[in-house]
Amino acid sequence: MFELNKLGFNFMTNNNKIIINPANNLRGNIVEGKDLRGSFALLMATLLIGDISYLKGYSYIGRGYQDIINRLRKVGADIEEIDNV
Repeated sequence: MFELNKLGFNFMTNNNKIIINPANNLRGNIVEGKDLRGSFALLMATLLIGDISYLKGYSYIGRGYQDIINRLRKVGADIEEIDNV
């Protein structure tokens, strides 16, 4: 959740539930995924924000989702793979 906080998302936990509060201050940032699901969640969050973001840990997504960059481009995502951030 810390990585999503870097993007401006606001979370609280209560009785084993995660509460996501609406935020007006979503912003791009450099974030890092540590596993397949977490990296994919960060990817989707960065696409929703609409600001430039950099996602480290893309290798997890590349192994789990075949040709994901081109598939996302087909539905309008402005995304590219770069070597270093």
